[in-house]
Amino acid sequence: MITHKILIFTVLGLLAGEGLAAEVKEPTAGEAGRPTERSLSRYYAELAHVHTRYKVYDKAEECLKKAIELEADAGASSNHTYQLARLYSSMGRDDDAEAMFEFCLELTTDKSSMINRSREFARFYEVRQQYEKAEAIYKRIIAKVDGSTGNLLRRDFFGLCRKSGKLKEVLADWEKQAAAAPENADLLTDLAYIYRMSGEREKELSTYQKLAEINPRDQKTIFMMAIAYRNRGKTDEAAEAYKKLIDINPAGKPYYIAEIVKLYARAGKTEQAEEWEEKLVAPEQRGSPAGRARLAKLYRDLNKHDKAIEYCLAAVEAAKDPRQKERYELQLARTYLTAKKLAKAREVCKKLIEKTKNPATRGEAQTILTRVERQRANKRLPVVRPEPK
Repeated sequence: MITHKILIFTVLGLLAGEGLAAEVKEPTAGEAGRPTERSLSRYYAELAHVHTRYKVYDKAEECLKKAIELEADAGASSNHTYQLARLYSSMGRDDDAEAMFEFCLELTTDKSSMINRSREFARFYEVRQQYEKAEAIYKRIIAKVDGSTGNLLRRDFFGLCRKSGKLKEVLADWEKQAAAAPENADLLTDLAYIYRMSGEREKELSTYQKLAEINPRDQKTIFMMAIAYRNRGKTDEAAEAYKKLIDINPAGKPYYIAEIVKLYARAGKTEQAEEWEEKLVAPEQRGSPAGRARLAKLYRDLNKHDKAIEYCLAAVEAAKDPRQKERYELQLARTYLTAKKLAKAREVCKKLIEKTKNPATRGEAQTILTRVERQRANKRLPVVRPEPK
């Protein structure tokens, strides 16, 4: 009987057009020489995956139901149920998808899977503008996690509340909680995030200042405070925050110095910008490929295209390692593109695509080339002006 069923599904797979069952491993035989229920369950689940790939949805559904029926292990059963929920969602069978998502979460015991599936279930409701149901999912899972994962989930939840028009309500609740626990860094971090989403920049900044008082050497807090100062146009204060970050995290020194240079340059403080520009690369490293590439990136960010190209070319010339040279050639192509020197960018990309043996490099060069060709095409389009009346 079981062998007969396997034959039927094999034929169905072949009829789908691509020899589907050939892509699925045969079920493992048990002691009696017949496939075990667990191996059959996995077989049907794998066959369902192949049917789904070829959009044979009715057969995929049939296989998944059989996999769930045969599976005794709760964890594996939750995986099959999750797959069926996603299948129903892609088919537009929302009621069935909802029921399977709920059932899946009941079966799921692994914490990581629980978080990921809850987020997907919440997004399922969010896309359909069923905000209250999505909110309930987020609240249920947020209560079970903490740390960086909890922060991520709360960010998603705040985004949902902005869509549903409940952000003010959530903000009032967080303000009340923060007032009752003024030393709770997690609450204050969330509060600063909500202030930013609400466009209340001054309150966001003052919240980061409170956080810095609680933990003066917290890298994330000082970094976010630097950005908040920058967004408020407080250049000197932002620069001081970046200087503090250099002390806290010396490994990030090049990035923080580059940010200080950009701050002063945008504020028109040329003298301070040039002073910090000199600190970006030590004198003994200025002739190195990495040092030249770092300066090239800074000048590109500052829209000083000629200097950026000059240092990029120097980095390519100085590089001895073939992979390093290719990396700087990609940087050169991007710099030419930013500078609107499209013919030069095109030339660099084509040479890279022809010579490189690295698929990642070829792919990046092709991406840049596509952007180049798009811009070249746009430049050739005739400008249509309205006829005078």
